[in-house]
Amino acid sequence: MVIDQLANEFRMGMSGEGGEMASKFFFRIRERFDLLNPSKAGGRAILDNDQACDLLAMEYLNSGLVRDKRLGMGVAKTKVKPLLDQCRPVIREKKETDATKWPRSERLEADGALLVRFLAHEGVKP
Repeated sequence: MVIDQLANEFRMGMSGEGGEMASKFFFRIRERFDLLNPSKAGGRAILDNDQACDLLAMEYLNSGLVRDKRLGMGVAKTKVKPLLDQCRPVIREKKETDATKWPRSERLEADGALLVRFLAHEGVKP
């Protein structure tokens, strides 16, 4: 499952000194989404998906989660893109059984990222 995989990847980055920085990264996502989202009155998004991914990848690099800065934007994008995908709500259609055909919202919601942060930080406890 994508959420589990993301949580495991971020858990590794949050261990030790990076934990506080990682939390800040996840909470900054909410601020960034407020800037990126179209208005609720039907406006268009300020940035397209690739630009939003670039912005969050740069935020990820600056968060302290990446210990080796030489890895650069390519690695940051591979970490952030699946997280960004989880932050676009999916509208389930009863009649459509194929989940890949369900429409995705243009809005970015921080709930998916905060869930990943919670799972990475707290984990699943028996």
